Amino acid sequence: MAQQYMQHNQRANGKMRGVKVAWQRTGSFLFDHWATLVMCILGLLLFSAFSIPVLAYFGFDSLSKQMLKALHYICGQIPSHSPYIYGHQGGLCFRCTAIYGTLFITSAVYVCTKKRLQGISWWMLGLLTLPMAWDGLTQLFGLRESTTALRLLTGALFGLGCALFTFPLVQKTLLESSMPLVRPAYSQVPSLVDRDETM
Repeated sequence: MAQQYMQHNQRANGKMRGVKVAWQRTGSFLFDHWATLVMCILGLLLFSAFSIPVLAYFGFDSLSKQMLKALHYICGQIPSHSPYIYGHQGGLCFRCTAIYGTLFITSAVYVCTKKRLQGISWWMLGLLTLPMAWDGLTQLFGLRESTTALRLLTGALFGLGCALFTFPLVQKTLLESSMPLVRPAYSQVPSLVDRDETM
């Protein structure tokens, strides 16, 4: 009976070790490649936005409408503020196209420089946000009508500010974490998984 209990415990411990190893490998991958994943998601978002009018042009109306509906959660898609390709509306308005496009380009630069881009302060982010806030609010209250060039410019400034503020901050937070869930190969800080294995 005792031998069976010990064998059961060994099997259970072996399974737990396997789960911990898989969890640690997944966490290490996300730790090392989170910026690349963000870049890929942004690239897929932009590709989807520009593929919608192309799909509609070639007769894939059902698919293009579903994709347009999905992107409506992140963009107002006002027809007069949106680009048209082959006579069909794109998935993002001009301002959102500039925001996500700049986020994608900046994330690509961030990945290519191995996460060495210097971040900006919160007040600099505020300064880069002000032009878009002014452009949007003055138009909202009927004080003036914005232009495509202004929507693209203010959206790009906002996207650049968000990227330069957020990406370095996320990386800094991960590196300075006193007890990360997993420990990358170059870190000397113990992880929660390491701590569990020594207990």
